Amino acid sequence: MRLAMWILFALFLTLASVSNGQEIVLKDGQRIQWASLADAGDSITVEDKTGVRTKIKKDQIARMSPVTEEKPVALTGATFSFKKKTKAFNLMATVNPKADTFVGSWTLSGGILSNTGDGSGARLMMTPPVNDEEYDLELVAERTDGNEYLGTVLVGGGRQFLFVIDSNKAAMSGIWLLDGQGADKAKGDAVKLGAFLPKKQPTVITFMVRKSGLVVKMGGRDFYALPIDDWKRLSLADYHNIPKEKALGFVVGPYSAFRIHRITMTIPQE
Repeated sequence: MRLAMWILFALFLTLASVSNGQEIVLKDGQRIQWASLADAGDSITVEDKTGVRTKIKKDQIARMSPVTEEKPVALTGATFSFKKKTKAFNLMATVNPKADTFVGSWTLSGGILSNTGDGSGARLMMTPPVNDEEYDLELVAERTDGNEYLGTVLVGGGRQFLFVIDSNKAAMSGIWLLDGQGADKAKGDAVKLGAFLPKKQPTVITFMVRKSGLVVKMGGRDFYALPIDDWKRLSLADYHNIPKEKALGFVVGPYSAFRIHRITMTIPQE
């Protein structure tokens, strides 16, 4: 028995020389993580990453295992896809340009929603048939004029916010507002630089709103992803205001025009 303990301890030393972040499992089921250890005869002294030392009798040890550290899972369209049955709604059928236009001019003809690209921009509200915390909103959008943004008003955590694509003359895309700042002030993963909506080219855009964050796909590929720990960080600027709370909508930049070919909202079924 004593020989077995020494063999076990020799194995510990070997593992300690090649890797930190090990875990000792005692016979009573207790687990102790350690960064370093030292021989103390019939016992060993282990020290964790915070410097706390613990003395353990060798005959109390059942085994030693490496600690498995959970790595954060990157937000992607694959991880955000619904894993259960869903129900889809055609939001284009709910659009009433005469009643729901607040800035500029919108028309709905032949199942296509479009705005005129005047200097005031354009703003339109959509009232979804359901009020869910988690949903996909898919658009097929086509730029027909100008180089300013297509903004989509979304609701996350009960709060309205705007996601702009090609803001500031097609220079950037992102959330407007995040922590009270527009995408022009954002850094790192919170902003996407470049132009993404060329003229005369319909593009599929999917907004995947979940309790833990937002993923945007463009053309079937991941475009933007941001984990959100507190939805109170997001808000809708006064100059992008949509009168009805929890309504979705579109906000188009000045001198720019778009044709929206499809608007579909998908939610998980109970």
